[in-house]
Amino acid sequence: MARAEFLEFAGTNPADRYFVEDQLLRLDAKAVVIVAYNLQFPQRKIANADFRGDKESVALPLAKLGLKVFNSKSNSYLGSAAS
Repeated sequence: MARAEFLEFAGTNPADRYFVEDQLLRLDAKAVVIVAYNLQFPQRKIANADFRGDKESVALPLAKLGLKVFNSKSNSYLGSAAS
């Protein structure tokens, strides 16, 4: 799935700061949270406007799950998986 399609599926805009990185992918962090939450809780779906895409609501929770979260503004990583 291309980035534009993933963002459309998540119902959010492109990220400007936080991204989840894997060896081959860089995904918009807020979109990852929205899609994961909505797949886990289909009866209580969340939307883009339901929360901010900031460090506290997106980046830190993903990093705590062990995902590699890239901050494009500071050009650095969050979380234990960042090394």
